[in-house]
Amino acid sequence: MRFGYRNMTNAERDAFVNVKGQQSWEAFRARFEAAATLAEARRVADEGPRKPAAGWGNYNHLRLFLRAFKPPRGATSAERVLYRGFVQRLERAGELESKRAWEILESLVF
Repeated sequence: MRFGYRNMTNAERDAFVNVKGQQSWEAFRARFEAAATLAEARRVADEGPRKPAAGWGNYNHLRLFLRAFKPPRGATSAERVLYRGFVQRLERAGELESKRAWEILESLVF
């Protein structure tokens, strides 16, 4: 054992994980909200971390969403809100027809 080193308690470990999770969510949200096109969103998803890195689940859900434009199982309400905003941006940019955009938005209702 190294001098001055101790294992974290369960409470310390939980706090550390929560802070890391919040930081990764904020970074993901900022990057995804900046995506205005489908290509940019795919780039965000592809450049995101893979399992088991912090925040990998957000990027994995985004990859799944972009494949079929359906909310992935286990998607949080916050993720669904981001997906709704993205679909609306795509519709405004002309990348999605209004009818298809409304179908996707209906599938994102909680």
